Amino acid sequence: MGVITGAPRSATVIAATDTTALRVPREVLLGLLAEFPQMALALMRDQIRRIVSAEARLAEATQGKEPVVVRPVGVEGK
Repeated sequence: MGVITGAPRSATVIAATDTTALRVPREVLLGLLAEFPQMALALMRDQIRRIVSAEARLAEATQGKEPVVVRPVGVEGK
């Protein structure tokens, strides 16, 4: 989450129905997370689920594949 790391983050969202969205500035969200730790835990749980899911998809996609070694250009292998 870019709001936590400070890294840029972009996403495209298309609502299926009429929707009202709220933009929460970084400082406000960080303050809420500090004030309500259960909110921070919920976000952490969601991120962990996403990481576990991505790792499972990666493991499935690479199962039985030969590893690939990548070296920077100009670096000789031994």
